[in-house]
Formats: sequence, C-alpha cells, structure tokens
Amino acid sequence: MVYSLKIVVANLLSANWVGGIIAVLFSNKIPFHGTLIHTHDPEVKNRTKALLFWRMYESSEIRFVNKYMDKTYDTIELGGSIGAVSVQLGKKIQGRKLISVEANKPLLDIQKQNLNANGIYGTQQVHAAYGSKKQQVWFSTGSENTLGKIAEAGKGNGFFVDTISLEKIVEAYQLGEYALICDIEGAEIDLLLNEQETLSKCKLLIIETHRTVYKDRVYEPEEMKALLLQMGFQLLDQHGVNFVFAK
Repeated sequence: MVYSLKIVVANLLSANWVGGIIAVLFSNKIPFHGTLIHTHDPEVKNRTKALLFWRMYESSEIRFVNKYMDKTYDTIELGGSIGAVSVQLGKKIQGRKLISVEANKPLLDIQKQNLNANGIYGTQQVHAAYGSKKQQVWFSTGSENTLGKIAEAGKGNGFFVDTISLEKIVEAYQLGEYALICDIEGAEIDLLLNEQETLSKCKLLIIETHRTVYKDRVYEPEEMKALLLQMGFQLLDQHGVNFVFAK
C-alpha cells in the first residue's frame, strides 16, 4: 500500500505539466544536488526537468557516486546522457580522467554545456554506443533521454551508430586501474559476458542492470549480479537493480 502510494506521488510530481512550470520558474537551469543542470534543449523533456528538480533523476546512481567515488581512479562513464551524473562524477574525481561515452549525439552538446557550466572541464566525450563485437548498431532514441538503447535495426526512431568496446577505451586513454559507471539500458550483459579480462582492471563498478535478451537468452539482473560475484567483485551496495561492486 505504502509503495503504491509512493509511485502515485512520484508520477504526479514528475508529470509533464509540473516539469513545464519548473522549467519556467528556473529559466531551464534546474538545481540538482548542488549543481545547475541546463535543460533548455528540446531533447530534454519536461518530465526529466521535474525528475531533476525533485532529485528523482538517476537517484540511486547519484547516491552511489557521491558515497563511493573519489580521486583514486580515472573513470569511464558508459551512458553520459545530459551530463547530470557526469557533473557529479567530475566533482568527485577532480584531477582524474573522465571518459564519457554517449550514443545519442545531440546529448553530447547538452552534456558538455552542463559540465562546463558547473566548472568541470577536460572530460573526454566519445560519440559511440557500447559494443564488444559489432562495429555498428541501431540506437533507438526512445521518448526521453534516459530511454535510448540498442535495438533491432529500424525499430523505433533512431539511427546507426559506431560502437566502442571497453577494451578499446582503456587502450585509447591509457588507463590502468579504473572505475566504471555503467547505465546502458540492457547492453551491460554484452559487457559482462565478453569483456571479463578488461573488467579485471576495474576496481569500482556502479552499474544499473536490466532484464534483457542476448543471443536468444533472457538474462535477469540477479544473474548479472551473480556473474560479477563469480568474476571476483565484492558487492558493496544495492538498491533495486542498481549495484556497487569493488575489486
């Protein structure tokens, strides 16, 4: 009963009309965990603006970043989106490399604006989708910036985009031990199954998992959790399908 009520309240607070009012009141510069996130671009929907204002946007990921991230490691972010999480990362790892990968090119401009507006400079932005094998994939943009994902060719509004593997990122930016933030809407199973050698150098992993189909087999979040434990990671924290692992 209480959980259902929370869902109803959350849906009301994040309604499009609420986000529209918030956008006007704050001139599309939404306060978010001590930062200001610019949302004037039409790629950022009103619902996202409301989620930002009420601090419901990527709430688990933000909490984990602020609790566990520090200046120990260079960091890779798979799924940079509009930069709300990237800004928090930049603040926590100042002086370290931040490499952020995003498939939806218009979001890269929004991300860069938000990073710079909050005093975060030098982030290496990579326009690509994550992929360990294929050189190109179909990226379906979804109805909101948080819903873009790899899909069957031609499914939904989208485009073909080049891919980049974790191995190539680590090599290109000459990383040793590193931290990884991963929110790639189902593509994480590709990462976990096919890049275990590169993941052996990952010392801190914050990952959002999704029920997904890979090569005609369904993978559940708990299976991905078990796979990471088998790879030698230690579970530090969990909220729903969001996990923090260390090695």
